[in-house]
Amino acid sequence: MGFRTVRRDEPGFYVSDGIMVGNRAFLEIAAECPENVRRMVQQAHNQGWIRVSATFTEEEYTWLMLQE
Repeated sequence: MGFRTVRRDEPGFYVSDGIMVGNRAFLEIAAECPENVRRMVQQAHNQGWIRVSATFTEEEYTWLMLQE
C-alpha cells in the first residue's frame, strides 16, 4: 500500500459537505504556546518553511479524486 501527500494548493486538500468547505489538515498552535514561539512558527509558516499537508493512502486518494 502506498501513500500520497496532498498540500494546500493541490486537488483533494479541501473537504466539502456540499454547503461548507474546510481544510483536511491545518497547523494548530495551542493557546498555551509562548508568544515568542508562536511568532517564530507563524513566521516560518508565512515564509513557506513549514507547510500544511494531509496524507492519504493511494486507495483513499483515488476514491477521493473519483468523487470530485
